[in-house]
Parts: sequence; C-alpha cells; structure tokens
Amino acid sequence: MKLEHIALNVPEPEKMADWYQTHLGMRLAKITPTPTFTAYFLVDDETSLLEFYRNPITEPLDFASIHPANLHVAFYADDLEKTVERLLAAGATSLGEKTSFPSGVAYYYVRDPWGVALQIINRPSPLLEK
Repeated sequence: MKLEHIALNVPEPEKMADWYQTHLGMRLAKITPTPTFTAYFLVDDETSLLEFYRNPITEPLDFASIHPANLHVAFYADDLEKTVERLLAAGATSLGEKTSFPSGVAYYYVRDPWGVALQIINRPSPLLEK
C-alpha cells in the first residue's frame, strides 16, 4: 500500500489549482468531474497527488483558523527568502519569522490566499534518501 493523494475540500478549487501551478511549481495531473463537483489533482513528483475540490455535502474547513502546527502543506525550496518573497507578492500572507535549527533545517510558514498553511522548508539533506 502507498499514499495516493491528500484531498482538501476548499472554496475555490479551480483558482487554487491555478495558483499552486503558477506559484508552487505543481502540475495539473487530472481533472475529474463528478455529478456534484469537480476535482483537480496536482502533482510535482509523479507519485503523490494533492486534490482540491468543493464537495457540497459539507462546508470547507476554515483553514485560516487552523494553526500550522496542526495542518500544513510543506514545499522544499533552495532559496527560502526568495521563495517566500515571491509567494507573498502572489497573495500569500506571512505567519512570522524564519525558524532555524542547529541541524541546518530552516522554514517559514505562510498562508496561501485561501488560508491553507504552507511550510516553505530547506534542509541540508533530503528528508528521505532515495
């Protein structure tokens, strides 16, 4: 068994999919229409997917009210400051200063324009070795 996708019920899935493609380098892998909603599947590594959809059976979470320690989507960046600056210019909001550890790991938290917390992280070596 392996992780296939993470799904988020969001207010504007098509706009979020566009923003994540434009500003986070993700690629639209598939659009799946259903009788009641359309799902947008984004990928960056050909294996695990991030799904955005608006399912009318329930309201989307108020992502802006969720502490990033409870829920965030993490993206690796070679240049943290440049990446965060670019995301802020694209409508993200800052959640504070950079956090750094003696190991060399450093990250910022920002929120996308819909309130989803993003962790922009850099590490001296990959989280998982291939």
